[in-house]
Amino acid sequence: MQDFDRYSDNYQQELDRCLKISGDASGYFAEYKARYLEKRLSGDYSGNILDYGCGVGMLSAAMARYLPQARLNGYDISAASIGKISNEIAAKGLFTDDISRVGGDYDLIVLSNVLHHIPSAERRMTIASLHERLSPAGLIVIFEHNPLNPLTRRVVDGCPFDKNAELLAPSEAVDYLLKAGFHISRRDYIVFFPGQLKWFRPLERFLGRLPLGAQYVITGKSDV
Repeated sequence: MQDFDRYSDNYQQELDRCLKISGDASGYFAEYKARYLEKRLSGDYSGNILDYGCGVGMLSAAMARYLPQARLNGYDISAASIGKISNEIAAKGLFTDDISRVGGDYDLIVLSNVLHHIPSAERRMTIASLHERLSPAGLIVIFEHNPLNPLTRRVVDGCPFDKNAELLAPSEAVDYLLKAGFHISRRDYIVFFPGQLKWFRPLERFLGRLPLGAQYVITGKSDV
């Protein structure tokens, strides 16, 4: 697993450099995911959310705008990254690098491009442990890179903090969820058009089943 403490000072700038080939900056992708969640949950959603692997808080900040009534919490293994989260976002809830403080009873747990940084031997255990932190009928949403997309692979190959990443197919993520006691409530492919073709983006809402998006999203619902 990469040591993200090394990149905390300039994480967003380095990510923007890696994403330059896509024609978009990192903020676009954080906003995209927050909008996706808002559409699925509604803007007045007031649940308790855990941003697992929150890094420097980019997705948390976007969720704060699109889900303003939710309580936001974040966990990341990188203490230096947690330290870069703005005071405004940190005030929304608990943001920590200490897993013992994370607690439970979450209505929604989000993993945004996290699993590919976790060694494959530990992924099943990670998902199982998150299942235990959910409230009854809680949701887990996994955003991941699509290994079938050539542009995604090119971006990943050029990113220093993705050096040891192991991309996983949607079927692998689904398997972890099922074995942890979730049932799959939704599967979507997202992010089809790079910035150079952004005028086609209104079509993306019709393409969710096409396995060519740069990323995919899998939603599991707890059976507890």
